[in-house]
Parts: sequence; C-alpha cells; structure tokens
Amino acid sequence: MPIPPAASDSAASITAASITAAGRACAVAALTIALTATAGVTPSSAQVGSAALTRDERRAPLQPAPPSYAIVTDGDVTDLARRGDTLFVRGDFTRIGRFTGSGMPLDPTTGVRTEAPALDGQVSVVVADGAGGWYVGGNTANVDGHRFGGVLHVAADGTADPAFAPRVRGLVSALALDGNTLFVGGLFDSVDDSERRNLAAIDTTTGDVTPFLAPRPERVTELVVSDGRLFVGDGSLIAVDPVTGARDTGFEASLPGEVRALAADPDGTRLYVGGRGLIALDPDTGTADPSFTPTATPYGQLGGVVHTILPSGDRLLVGGGFGALGGTPGPLVSLDPATGAGDPAFTPAVADLGEGPDRGVFDLGVVDDELWVGGLFGSVGGTPATNLAAVDVTTGARVSKTLDHLDGQVNAVEPSGPGLYVGGQFFMAGSVRARDTAALDAATLLPRPTFRGHPVLRFGSMVPGHRAIYVARTNFHGYDAFEHDARGRWYSPTRLDVRAFDPTTGEPIDRLAVTGVPNLSGVTTLGDRLYVAQRLDNDVRFPRNLITAYSQRTGERLRSFVLPLKGYVSELGTAGNDLLVAGSFRRTRPGGQPAHLALLRVRPGNGHVRNGFDPQTNGPIYDIARQGDDVYAAGIYRTAGYGNASKPGLARFSLDREVPGTLDLRDLFRPPRHRLSHDGTVAALGEVVMTNGWTNRFLDAVSGEPVEDPLDGYGRQASLALPYDGSLVYVGDLYLPLAADDYYALSFISLTGG
Repeated sequence: MPIPPAASDSAASITAASITAAGRACAVAALTIALTATAGVTPSSAQVGSAALTRDERRAPLQPAPPSYAIVTDGDVTDLARRGDTLFVRGDFTRIGRFTGSGMPLDPTTGVRTEAPALDGQVSVVVADGAGGWYVGGNTANVDGHRFGGVLHVAADGTADPAFAPRVRGLVSALALDGNTLFVGGLFDSVDDSERRNLAAIDTTTGDVTPFLAPRPERVTELVVSDGRLFVGDGSLIAVDPVTGARDTGFEASLPGEVRALAADPDGTRLYVGGRGLIALDPDTGTADPSFTPTATPYGQLGGVVHTILPSGDRLLVGGGFGALGGTPGPLVSLDPATGAGDPAFTPAVADLGEGPDRGVFDLGVVDDELWVGGLFGSVGGTPATNLAAVDVTTGARVSKTLDHLDGQVNAVEPSGPGLYVGGQFFMAGSVRARDTAALDAATLLPRPTFRGHPVLRFGSMVPGHRAIYVARTNFHGYDAFEHDARGRWYSPTRLDVRAFDPTTGEPIDRLAVTGVPNLSGVTTLGDRLYVAQRLDNDVRFPRNLITAYSQRTGERLRSFVLPLKGYVSELGTAGNDLLVAGSFRRTRPGGQPAHLALLRVRPGNGHVRNGFDPQTNGPIYDIARQGDDVYAAGIYRTAGYGNASKPGLARFSLDREVPGTLDLRDLFRPPRHRLSHDGTVAALGEVVMTNGWTNRFLDAVSGEPVEDPLDGYGRQASLALPYDGSLVYVGDLYLPLAADDYYALSFISLTGG
C-alpha cells in the first residue's frame, strides 16, 4: 500500500497528519498549530506523516463530526437562502455532497452505502474481524461522539465498539489479525500507557496491549501472519515470533527498497513482496524464488510501484502505479502465482491515475466473482470511476454498481461477511461539481445535479427573486472607530456587481445583472423589483444614499431616489409593501434639535420615509431579521424605545398593523448583556432567535432568555440557520482531521432531527 511520508524522530512530535491543503493554512494558523512539513509530501500521498502539536493542543476538546446525513463542501459556506423547495448555498468551494467521513460500509451487491456513523481522520488499512465486522486503522479520532486513537473495531452495521478503544499515539498503517491478537504497525511510540515503537499486539477481547515486544523497527508499512510467524515490512523485511516478538534470525531477505505490499499464499509456501518490483520469497529463509519472474530482473524497475498483492484461487492479483508487470499493462494485473506471467485476457483498463508516486491501485478485495478496486484513479474499463470500482475477477470487465463519486483516494477495501468496508482520505460521496454556488433539495438536502454553479464573490448578500437568485458583494460603508484601511481611511470607494443566476440551472442571466455599482451597500427584492442601495459621497458618517429599482423581468432600470436622510446603509429588508433600511441616519426634530434614526421604513415608489417608524435606539443598527410582525434589530446601542429602555445591542420591535408605519418596542424581550459590536447578527428561527457576536447564542424569541441549543448540539459551530417546516436548516464550521490534514476547515449543512 502507499507509504506515509517520513516523520520527525521525536516521540513527542509523532501525530497522525500533515498539511496537504495550502488553502487551509490560514485556518490552521488561527489555531496556532505548529506544523512541520516533510520534504516530498504531496497532496496525493495515500497515508499521512506527522506534525507537532503542543501539549495544550493535544488536550483540546475534540469537535464532533457532522451528522452522517449532513451535506459538506470542499471549501467554505458563507451564505444560505431558501426559495420554495430549494436551498441555495454560496461560498468558496468546488464540490458539494453527502458527508461520509473517511470510512463507510457498502452493500457489495449494489454498491450502495450503508448508513453508519461517520469517522473523522483518515483510514489507512482495514482487516476483517471474522464475524462480519472490521478492524480499522489510520488516525481516526472520533466516531459518533466516542474518542478513538488510531484503531477501532467496526461492527457489521457500521457502528464502532466504544469498549475497544486502545489509544495508539501516532499513525496506524498496517494491521494483521491472528486469532484473538491484532497486530498493529505504523508510526507511533506507544499504545495506551505501554511503550511500543511502531509495532504492537492488542488482545481483541479486552483491547489491552499484550506482552509482545518486537525489535524496534522503522515505520511499519506491511504486516502478514503466515505459517506461525509475523512478517514485518518497513525499510526491510523481517520475521518475528507472534507471541514474544523475538526475531527469527533464520529469515534473511535482501531487498533493494521499501516494502510497499506483502502477501502470503494460502498454503504458506511463498511470500510475495512488492515495491519497486515484485518477487516471491521462501518464507523460511527469505531466499528469492528464481522461477517467479514477473520482471526481467528481480525487484526490477516498473515505472511505478506495487501497492497491493492479493492471492485469489489460481491467480495473483497485483495493483499499483506501474506501467506493466508480467508482460501485461498495469496498473492492475492478474499473474500466474507460480511463474509471474501475466494473463492477457485480464484487461481492467484502470486509467487517469493523477500525479505523484502514490497513485493507481492501492487495495483489492474479492467478493464472489467480483474484484473490488480502490485507489487514486479516474476511470476503469473506459468509463468514469472515481477511486472505487468493481470488475470481473477473471476478465477485468467493469461490473455495473451504484457507486457514488468519492472526493478523495481509497486506501482500503475489505470484504467481511456480506459487507464491504471502504476507507481512505475521502469525506463525501455522491458529490456534484458546484463552483461557489449550489442548489439543494430543501427536504432531503441532496444537491441538485442540474444546477451548475459559477464563481461568485464569497461574502455579501444572496437574495432570491422571482426569476433569479441575486448575489452581491455588499460592502460595509458604515463607520466604526476601530475599522479602517491601511491608509487610515474609514471609507474606501468600490465598484461592485449584482449578479443574477437561473434558480434551476445556475447559469448566469446577464440581462438581469447590475454591473459596476459604485459603493454598493445593500440589495433586496420586493414584488417584481430588485432594489440596490449605494453610497453617493465620501462623508465618513453621514453621506447621501441612492436606492435604485430594477425590473426582475427585463433587468431594466425603473426608478431611483435619494434617501431624504443622510447616513449610511448597513442592511436592506422589507415590511409589507415598504423597504426597511437599517444603518445610522441624521435628522432634525420638529424643534430644530439634531437627532439620529437607525431604521427607516421607506415607500419604494417615491422614497418617502414613514413618520413615526422609529426604534429610538441611541446608536446604529447593523442587522435586522423579520418574523411575522416582529423585527429583531442588532447593533451598537444601549437603549431603545421612547422610554429609553436598556437594550444592549439587541431589541425586538413590532410592526403595528393598526397604526401603519409605526414601530413598537417589545419590552418583555430582555436578552442578557453582551459586548457591543458592528459584527453582531441576528436570525429569527421561530421560537428561537440565533445571534452571532453574543455570549448567549440562542434566545427565546419572546422573552430573550437564553435557551438550549436547538441545532442538534452543533450550535457553537453554527454560523447560519433558516427555519424549514418545523425544523431548522443550519450551516456549521468544524476543524477535523480529514483529507490528510490535522485541522481541515469543514463547512457542513444539516437539518435538525435528520
């Protein structure tokens, strides 16, 4: 199998991951994780090396993986909107699909994934437990709320046994099962509290480390139990006693390179070793068998490496990244196990292998007359197959299965009982291409494959309309004494676009777009109109503002008006047939005294501001949320209402239907005190209000009292949420060990209650 990159020799620095995604660098830096890159590590390396974590970082609370039914992306999600039965997602990503974690059981008859708790980390190796389940090794950390360390026992239904939880301090890359003993190899320094350097034995009935103590090998890449001995592959190949660990000095194998694959034939008369070539050894002496000649020279160059060897009946199946073996084209061949000659009738045609030395076929498993193939490739038999496929074990012809697209490489495929376990560096299945925007079925959250996203700016507003989804980078042009650019300015001119997309196909609708808007500050839709707000001058705190209406049918500019009050616009919304304009505006009282207004109700036809509509806050409003007749307003203020009630930054108002145009403070809504910030946001979610920027994230929508997390325990990670038919759809952000990265920044979308 592929070998993990080299790690530091320091015991304290041996962990189970290394950085492979440069785009995550900022997120990792924010966590102050000191990572040491290993020379030669590439994103396609099938196993991970090590990186140093401080003691405090190793003790940091483990974040739970997303629910197994969640939708995830390979980047960030920054916005969420609903239109009818469709949810629209925006951010910085290229694919979106169902979360699987790094391992999953499949039905080998159909290829359909079996619902099971998701693993984080990566899966490097899997062996059957003999009872329909599996032992799984890698750098797994968390499964269904239970913490594991490198190795776990997965039952036939995909659930992990919390009672079997030996803690391997490092990476597991090789497993071998012998009765009730599980041999574990990799790159680690201890198991539980017992010092074990890269090789250990665990009692499967208790989960305890056995007295087995082998010579201190280099990182172990392969393990095989055969004929009463344990064969250990690292930089060389040795044989040890499986009970004591004592080395068998009678076995001496001379190999010119690393061991990448190891297998014994069923009768124990041969030991097959793969790496830069393929040879057969006498398992008693380690002497090469001269009659086995798959290449012209022993351990000859192949233009690639052998990653996996599987004896199966009267054939020897060999996979890797090589160009040819046994006289037949690679990277997957069927050989005569006695001579090494290739079978020309076996033609699986595995292609599109990607880049780097670790590519091609990484593992094989036989179920009845089908050969399951896992690795890093793009097609099998001339048709697309992303890293996993099934072929006829005799001919190599592609077998039709319902296989989802996997976003990363497959390191292990292992049959057990009626099931098949697949593990690797992937974390989503059935994903579709969706560049920065995607559409999901609001009931199932499954991506709509007909919607093809296009690049957009990741921040700002996403507003559903009658004929289009509008996306704009609404730049904040307000005033904050602590926010200014490198030249000391609180205001910087911009010119931004409002883009329009077809809600069914995702294709841009250029005729409905509004391009080159100077100092764009807000967008919303009302009826069949699109309204765009922009700042007209560079007065720091009280500029003039223009609001323009466009037809959602033709994109034609219909009318515009200048707001009668000077100030800055932070948010646009609607109330009935009027516009709501939040921000900070200057006005003059009837007696001539200067005053301010933080929320305007504006007639969209002529721009007139409705009198009496005044929240009476003593500071600006930066975000608003409508729910029925209620308006929740977040901002930098301490009092609100005509009685100057104490409302530190968050208040609830009512749109009075009996007296149109008025706004009444709901004084019973009394949220806890918190730090005031222009970054604070509020979202109305039925009986609950969700806030960002406050210590208490969830408040009762009527009283403002803190309430329990309504988002299935993911409230601390949630950044966005929407109500949906009695449930809540939410976006969360987690840092998990995924895709060969210590802390992969993962965005997910989920529905409460599953």
